[in-house]
Amino acid sequence: MLVIGDSSGATDVKFSGVALVSERMLLGHCTAKGVAPDEIFRGEKLRTSHPSCPVAGREGADSPFALSVWQHLTSASISPLTWVAWNAFPFHPHHERRPLADCTPARGDLLAARRHLEALRILFPKATLYAAGPLASNALSEFQMPFQILPAQK
Repeated sequence: MLVIGDSSGATDVKFSGVALVSERMLLGHCTAKGVAPDEIFRGEKLRTSHPSCPVAGREGADSPFALSVWQHLTSASISPLTWVAWNAFPFHPHHERRPLADCTPARGDLLAARRHLEALRILFPKATLYAAGPLASNALSEFQMPFQILPAQK
């Protein structure tokens, strides 16, 4: 199972380093919401944002969308060991001089990122693609990659 999110954002990959994972999830602040940090990966997890960071606060950067994806999969008893998360655009597009502001990747950026998705398909040839987010759905459609919609979209 390959879960393809939209693009990396200021509240998830930028601080966690992991697609569809927020820093807050890694630091254990979402355990009560059904996502334990060791479900994401085992080992030491360090905070990378500063507490004064405007998108992070006391508990680290938060991504409600990433949390909703994990909650959906864990509530469906889908083990994190059976799926891989990736983003249709695996980089953090942002406005010039505003590195903590998200923006939608340009069509040319998405087309350039296609090779990463194709490489992922080669690594996991039997996996079903699931789109988590409208940008991911549109990109996978344009790339003519068969996929299903992950019902975790907010």
